[in-house]
Amino acid sequence: MKIKDKLISNTIYLFLDWFFIALFSMIFWFIIGKTLSPESYGIIALSIQLSLLLTPLAVLGLGFSSSKLISELLEKGLKDEVQGVINYSLKIVTFTSISLVLILIILSPQLSSYLKLEPKVILLASFIMFFSSISTIWGSFYYGFQKMKKFFLTNFIGHLIKVIIPLILIFLGFGLFGPLIGLIICYFLIFLTRIDKDFFTVSKKAKIDKKKIFGFSKPSFITNVFSILFDKTKYIILTLMKSLEITGFFAIAGTVSLFLQVIPNMLSMALFPIISGLDVDKDKKIKRNYLVRLVFRYSLFIILPLAVFLILFSKQVIIFFSSSEYLPGAIYLPFLTIAGMFLGLSNLFFMSLYAIGKPKVRRNIQIISTLIYLSLAIPLTYYFSGMGLAIIYLITSIIIFSSGFIFIRKYLSLNLPLKDIGRIVLAIFAPALFLTLFKSYVKSFWVAGILMGGAGLIYVLILFKLNFYLEEDLKVLDFLSDRLPIFKNEIKGLRKYLSNFIKRSYK
Repeated sequence: MKIKDKLISNTIYLFLDWFFIALFSMIFWFIIGKTLSPESYGIIALSIQLSLLLTPLAVLGLGFSSSKLISELLEKGLKDEVQGVINYSLKIVTFTSISLVLILIILSPQLSSYLKLEPKVILLASFIMFFSSISTIWGSFYYGFQKMKKFFLTNFIGHLIKVIIPLILIFLGFGLFGPLIGLIICYFLIFLTRIDKDFFTVSKKAKIDKKKIFGFSKPSFITNVFSILFDKTKYIILTLMKSLEITGFFAIAGTVSLFLQVIPNMLSMALFPIISGLDVDKDKKIKRNYLVRLVFRYSLFIILPLAVFLILFSKQVIIFFSSSEYLPGAIYLPFLTIAGMFLGLSNLFFMSLYAIGKPKVRRNIQIISTLIYLSLAIPLTYYFSGMGLAIIYLITSIIIFSSGFIFIRKYLSLNLPLKDIGRIVLAIFAPALFLTLFKSYVKSFWVAGILMGGAGLIYVLILFKLNFYLEEDLKVLDFLSDRLPIFKNEIKGLRKYLSNFIKRSYK
């Protein structure tokens, strides 16, 4: 399969993965917001953040290193080393995950006092962490082999259960424990469905190169530690310094803004194994540059209009995901939305740096930016509550994005697609004005959604006039028509219409 076809194929399945995870996650938090109090929402958000904070510690950076090394070693035909990476990574992550569960159980009385959580809530969080860690390392094997279809299907099954179980348990009177139990079952099923005997039979003789494995996993682990200190401590800081209710308000805004990061993250993840595999290509620098620019273009094209919508209709979005009781969280959403956009785009730079063998660059950037964040987050939260935390989170995200671009430009001679960025920014003005004019008349999320559809159409049509679309876009549509036969005629019709406006390719 050609590189472009691989990228498209990976992206399609990761898009489906993103779409259903986002949909099920939205329903998950929708159920919580509609049925439980802000304090319960804050407890659940804090518990989940605690478990997901510990997951990277359990994985020890072996997730990214496994994906990177497997894809690279497969291209070189070194199956013995591939088997070594799989066996060693699985053994280490299983051991560290069990160890962390035991530590959490032992320390649960102390953690309960500091975090204002019941010991049984901490126990449930530890099991979420365990199954999340094990399913993560198995998922990294699928990434390395570029088996994105199976990756998508396993996530689909698990996250569907994440919606069904909490709904039933809340109805039966389990309260805030329903969603936590649902998450345990979710990650357990993902882990169970990802077990594949083929990963144990890649080669009869495993060759474990610990130096190579830890050469990538150590910087990744340190990066993850500081990354979770930056991204996974927001609710902990608020809970320790303010209250669970304020944490609940901030959490609803944080949950909504996360959707903005998913698109660039998904495209970056689709690109990651391809860039890693290009190590054996003589034109690797040119091809990597081309692919990063292309993915940046698609990411900005999608997330900028979404960011405008979230900022303009913050209150309607908050009410849709929860209730009017959570409206105080609307003031945080614009800051967290812009931060999410910068963090999503920066992830493209960092994953590309990691894929070309520069994991220490991301580590250093993450350490410095996290130290800046923590040094200011605590005093700003103390004096200005959630607003202070939202502002420093945004400032740090801009620092991370700028630093990532500086280094990806250094190693890939990357220039951002400035003309296309200009076209996208220019095209967004008219839809933004359109939404602003009608904003005062909008009382519900559904009306806002209809207006967003109209604004989106204006946005797409303006980009036609600005000569934004490329020959690569036609290839994406060709791939979609082959993979989605139910929409084949509609996609071909769109392709035919689009081809009349395309006059250039991305060189």
